[in-house]
Amino acid sequence: MDNPVSGTSSDSKVAGVKGECTSGRGLGVSGGVRGESIKTHGVLGRCRDSGSAGVFGVAENDGDGVFGRGRRGVVGISDSFQGVFGKSTEGVGVFGESDNAHGITGICHNHLGGGVIGSSDKGGCGVIGGSDSGVGVYGESNTGVGVRGKGGRLAGLFEGDVEVTGVLKVTGVLILSGLDVDNQLRRHEIMISNGDLVLGKRIDGLEKNFSDLQKHLGLPSSYPLA
Repeated sequence: MDNPVSGTSSDSKVAGVKGECTSGRGLGVSGGVRGESIKTHGVLGRCRDSGSAGVFGVAENDGDGVFGRGRRGVVGISDSFQGVFGKSTEGVGVFGESDNAHGITGICHNHLGGGVIGSSDKGGCGVIGGSDSGVGVYGESNTGVGVRGKGGRLAGLFEGDVEVTGVLKVTGVLILSGLDVDNQLRRHEIMISNGDLVLGKRIDGLEKNFSDLQKHLGLPSSYPLA
């Protein structure tokens, strides 16, 4: 049996074994290394070069470069840059998975930032949400807006039916087309705030019933049919 290098230290400020390389791009300790400590870090790596890593792991044959297990498997902390960074050429940059909780959770302590932000610089989607049988994207706020959208062409696009369980408020122009508007509006309350209600010309029978519709909405008789 080989005799590995072993060292012990009873001083919390002194390492049991220390390796140091004084030449550029060299390794302080290389090979199979195991560190154990009762009260502090098992292994500590430190680098004074801005382009290198304190601890660097490489695995061949589909292994993991760095693996962590604990109350938090891997922790990254930075004062002015990313705490954890992931990059992949063909796969996912950062992936999170959980059996009973959220796969990824983000928290921001500044009112100008977001807990989670996604962006795409190639015309793709900034954030994608999907579900087999639940809600694809869910937004909730205790005192603010649950979901807000802003776009250069459209703030939101819905492919399918839309259901509103509360009051629908429109500030701007409301365009209704392809509906039996007279019958629809008699069954529902529509509030228009500082805007216009534009009724599409292609609605069947609207010209005949438009006078009743004007009275129902409280619109002036001179209100134009778009």
